[in-house]
Order: sequence, then C-alpha cells, then structure tokens
Amino acid sequence: MLPYIGRRLLSAVITLVIVMTITFLMLHMTSGDPARAAAGPDADEATVAEARERLGLNKPLYAQYFLWAGNVLQGDFGRSFVQGRDVMDIIMDRLPVTASLILLSLVFAIVISVPLGIIAATRRGRLTDRFAVVASSLGIAIPDFFLGLLLVLGLAVSIPMFPATGYVEFTADPVGWYQHLVLPAITLGTGVAAELTRHIRASLGDVLELDYIRTATAKGVGRRSVVFKHGFRNASMPVVTVMGVQISRLLGSTVVVETVFNLNGLGSQIIKSILERDIPVVLGIGIFSAFVVLIVNLLVDLSYGWLSPKVRT
Repeated sequence: MLPYIGRRLLSAVITLVIVMTITFLMLHMTSGDPARAAAGPDADEATVAEARERLGLNKPLYAQYFLWAGNVLQGDFGRSFVQGRDVMDIIMDRLPVTASLILLSLVFAIVISVPLGIIAATRRGRLTDRFAVVASSLGIAIPDFFLGLLLVLGLAVSIPMFPATGYVEFTADPVGWYQHLVLPAITLGTGVAAELTRHIRASLGDVLELDYIRTATAKGVGRRSVVFKHGFRNASMPVVTVMGVQISRLLGSTVVVETVFNLNGLGSQIIKSILERDIPVVLGIGIFSAFVVLIVNLLVDLSYGWLSPKVRT
C-alpha cells in the first residue's frame, strides 16, 4: 500500500507544479497593467513606475516566477496589490463561506442521490426508475444561475421562507447559517445530485445483473443484504470517481452561485480580483483551489486501494 500512496503523492506534486506554472503564465499573458491597477486609475507615470518597482514587476518574467513559486512552496502567497493585505489572510477570511456552501451542497446531493439511485437500480423499468431518469436529466440540464434565480423568486420573494442574500457565521447563529445557505446549497448541489443518481443507477444496476449476485439470491440471501453488502460496495468505484470530479465542479461553480446570492466567498473574491488586475490574489485563490482539488483526487485514488485490492499493485 505504501508504494501506491507514494506514487499518488508524487503525481499530485507534479500536477500542482504544472498548474502553478500554467496559471502564472496565463495571468501574465492577459492584457492590462497590474502596476497601473495598483497605483490607481488617476496615477501619473512616475507613480506607476514606482508601483512597478515596488511590486517587482520590472524584473524578467522568469525571475518573477521563481520568486513567486519559491514563496508559494513556503506557504507565502504574497500581498494583494489592491488591498495591501496578505493573500492568505484574504483566503482565510473568505474560505468559511465557500466551505460551508460546498459542504451543505454535498450533503444535499448525497441525501438525494444515494436513495434515489439505489431505488432506480433495483426497480429498473418501473415508475420510480423513470422518475429518477427524468429528474436527473432535468437536474443536469438546468443551469446553476437559472435555478438560483427561480429559487429566489419562489422561496425568497413570492413565499418568503428563506433569505435571498447574505451569510451568517455558524458560530454566531447556527439556524441563521442554515437558512441563509439553503437556497445556494440546493442550487449548487442539484447538478451534482443528478450526476450521482445517474451513475449509482447505472453502476449498481450492472452489478446486480452479475452471476455472483444471482447466486447469492438463489441461496436465499436477503434482498437488502444482496444490494447493500454485495452489490453497492462493488458498484461504488465509479461512483467515488464521479464524486471526486463533482467536488471539483462544486468548487468552480461557487463563482456563479456566490454572485447570484451575494455571498462573500472565494468565488466572488476571485471575480473582483480579476477585474482589479490583482494578480497575487487571483494566483493565490487559483493555487489554493487546485491544491484542494488535488487533495480530493488523492483521497479518491486512495479509496480505490481500499475498495479494490487489485489497484494497490
């Protein structure tokens, strides 16, 4: 198992370095002068030159990259050109909103998809199966921003059950935290629930058709034991793979959902920083997000070794 973990860790480190390099180069290839953005729109040329010198933007690109990459590898993401604060402090300020939103969305997706997918797989061709297929197709097809607007109009404006915007800290008011995140979490989690439902239905349905499942059924093993003990674990590898991909999707989709519901998370911050040409913040949030995605994928890879011993070799 240790060689397997070592290979996955090495692969994750190489991927992170590649992501860092591509992100840095892409940001520096875009139009606009970050020194002018930092100096202000009304600054004269001398002030812009002073800002360029102070921020190190007058150095060759390779020197800027190695300086930035070396600092990042030591946990220093630099300082914001616009706010003058450490990028890591800005990320930590915004992270609770985004993490809460993703966590609640994931819980919503799992609570909906697992029972619906199992019911659909064990009742192929019946009304519940057809309902699951139609519902998951709608969940995949509807855009996040459109679903969010529908929920705001229906459950915040017409029937004022939940707040349309804003965020409350969990430690300050757990009930208020939940109420403010219900609509964004449903918006963000619907597509994930739909994808998971389809994959659970397909994967578990295929496993339940295998010979060893029929043998277990013929020997008198109970239906519940056949489905959950013998079927669901063997069907879970493709589902875990999809879940890892969907968590990455959740992180990316927060940009849209946080904008619709006016949440001050990492998604809204990166949009603001892109418009302000605040390169250190954009790079910091981008690398932090890539690191989180790599950790999730690493955990998914390690789960393969637990689910299937053949993968460890």
